[in-house]
Amino acid sequence: MIPNRADLLANDLIWLLSIEYAGRLWRWSSEPITLTDASGDVQQFDGGLEGLDIEQVLPSFGESPDMLSASLDLMWPSDVALLVSQGHDLSAATGELALFVRGTSFDDRYVLIDGNISQPQYGDANEPVSLTLEEHPFDDGALIPAATAIISEDAGNDGWDNDGDQYPLPFGGVGEYTTALGGTKNLRQSPAILADATAATEVVLLIVAGHHVPTTTNTVTISTTVDDVWHSGTATLTRTIDGLGQQITQATLTTAHDAVHADFRHQSKYWVRWTHGSSLPDDVSGTAITGAGSLITWMLRRSSLRFDHESWGSATTALNEYQVHGYINEQVTPWQWVEENLLPLLPVTIHASSAGLYPVIWRHDATTADAVERITAGAGILRVGAVEYDKLPTDTTQHMQLDWAYDDGDGEHRRTTIIRPADNSARLKNEMHSVHTQTSASRYANTNSLTVSSDVVYDAATATRVMSWWALAKGFTHRLIKYEMPQHFAWLRIGDVVTITDAGIHLTDEVALVRSVSRTDRGRLLVGLQLVEDVARGGYSTGVPTDLTDDGT
Repeated sequence: MIPNRADLLANDLIWLLSIEYAGRLWRWSSEPITLTDASGDVQQFDGGLEGLDIEQVLPSFGESPDMLSASLDLMWPSDVALLVSQGHDLSAATGELALFVRGTSFDDRYVLIDGNISQPQYGDANEPVSLTLEEHPFDDGALIPAATAIISEDAGNDGWDNDGDQYPLPFGGVGEYTTALGGTKNLRQSPAILADATAATEVVLLIVAGHHVPTTTNTVTISTTVDDVWHSGTATLTRTIDGLGQQITQATLTTAHDAVHADFRHQSKYWVRWTHGSSLPDDVSGTAITGAGSLITWMLRRSSLRFDHESWGSATTALNEYQVHGYINEQVTPWQWVEENLLPLLPVTIHASSAGLYPVIWRHDATTADAVERITAGAGILRVGAVEYDKLPTDTTQHMQLDWAYDDGDGEHRRTTIIRPADNSARLKNEMHSVHTQTSASRYANTNSLTVSSDVVYDAATATRVMSWWALAKGFTHRLIKYEMPQHFAWLRIGDVVTITDAGIHLTDEVALVRSVSRTDRGRLLVGLQLVEDVARGGYSTGVPTDLTDDGT
């Protein structure tokens, strides 16, 4: 756990290193100390650990931070060369590096790295052992959907068509999208697998989900194309179990007896048009998942990664403002899918702690009232280096486009939302003007463009939210400052909102985010701050007037 401020003010920080190797636990520390854990077992650390310099940095949006690592030179209490000669592979050792606050419980130590030994080097018994302790918190070894979630004889589907096809995993659920003119059009959102077509009873049986849907009271619309003409029919849903005990949801479609519908029964591709939020259920509430936050936690539960349940619980409500819908129908690691499909849309970065992965929501609208600490440069708090900028002005973007409302039946995105500076051209109904893009264009004299497509965004409100934070994050350079501070600030966490006052560079209660924390070999902290400018507070889209030209969608 993260040490609290009161404990840090009253006590010293001590480094603790434990390495599991050759069937036993080896321990070092920054000073000799004897500790007792919650079970009453004595944990003896005999010193021998030099001061360390480890930095945690908030990554760019949509990216995973670099792995945590520490390079160590250790005098080993035993002859490592002898242990290796006896068959104990040093490169297979594991270790834990933690910070301990004197006077607290051993079980409350703050674990920085819990990982593997990399590239160890050793000599004779009088030479130090050099190694790197590193953790790869984003290496997900799980796969979804399961390899057995397919039409197969083992699954009890003997005789069904399309043997070997993966059960689809739809989430959210939308059957239509709103056009720029305010009308609605149908979508074919996720695939369905033809399992059986019985000519005698005119029944078409399809698998629409490799899980149980929250309710079967809603029907779905099944679409297919015959001779380039779309045909649809309404299907009832049935939750059942396949031969391997896996949950599936089927759709049964009874068709009329005519030539077109006879062809309908024998097509190879079918698509489902869902009622809003009718597919994947949440693990806890059982209600349909439509928000990005709930979907990420659903994915994390099926990954092999450690994650901070409490932090994700707190962030889920904010991230659920971003509505998502879509499907998965081929195996992928849960975290890889999240990185590729969700993180680029969300104002969030992911970090690793002793409790596992946790989200840091970018507080671009933060004010002094949100600050958890007020920092003033002066005695004990010294600025290190010059104020820097995180990017070049030429790297900023003022014109951004998001293509969304993906129709799986045609393989096309049906809607486009654009955010750009105002100019003399007529504004289309799929465009927004923003104080952010306008200010950026004026400040940097840039007209850089960015176009991104998403297969999981289906509503205009979410598209607008995405474009609004992009306009600030991608449209401006951001000032970065580092300060050396006493150890009692070690309770600060990446992403925390603080204020900084530094008369030397004319800052007074400026709002900032904690961007990096480095623990130096002098027992002090090096804390990096990213200033949050006033332009971030307010001024989203100026709205859509009524006298605009139409983009035709």
